[in-house]
Amino acid sequence: MYAVYNIKSVQQRITIVTLKRRKSLSKNRAKQITYLSFCLKELQCHGSEFVTNDEIRSRTGQPLLSNTVRSRRLFFFGHLHRTDPSQDHHRALQACILGPPDDWRRRIGRPRQSWLRTVEADLRQMNLGLATSKPRAQDRSAWRKLGN
Repeated sequence: MYAVYNIKSVQQRITIVTLKRRKSLSKNRAKQITYLSFCLKELQCHGSEFVTNDEIRSRTGQPLLSNTVRSRRLFFFGHLHRTDPSQDHHRALQACILGPPDDWRRRIGRPRQSWLRTVEADLRQMNLGLATSKPRAQDRSAWRKLGN
């Protein structure tokens, strides 16, 4: 998997380091420079051309990072739904979905963005809710297809 870099700035970093002619580069820095020049060669880019991150992503076939994070978040949510109902994390998830008791008061100000609210927003894009997603999450293969 290739790192996504702006090619022009990578080439400038390589030339700056080589122009300084440091005799003792750290091993990690030397490895980074070698890897970046390998990436430039593999992507068939010259240092003078400006290549956008979208172009690099299309050349390498990498998906958007936000899509990868969203799919893994949904995989974990399905895993929590499939666990044994007697386990603590399953009961905590169910308590969050059902909401707090009626006699609880909310803090003043905007509510914090929690992991569960983020999952709820991801599910809303697929026309699902937190409560309605439980039967679907029980079927692992169907849930994986839904997350991709």
